[in-house]
Amino acid sequence: MLEEGQFDIIHAHDWLVGEAAIALKHSFKVPLIATIHATEYGRYNGIYNDTQRYISCKEQLLAYNAWRIIV
Repeated sequence: MLEEGQFDIIHAHDWLVGEAAIALKHSFKVPLIATIHATEYGRYNGIYNDTQRYISCKEQLLAYNAWRIIV
């Protein structure tokens, strides 16, 4: 991919690609922009089980690492 040139920005859509986006942000040393379509908390009016806690933590990690968030 680097044969194409340097990247200016990393854009992640939701938590599913969060870990990869965060790794790329650090690897290429470029800003990360995250689009959050909905949060796990908002989808279910709360967090009630381990799966929801896992997803919510991934969402928080992505948001924390993002330079800007689009909602």
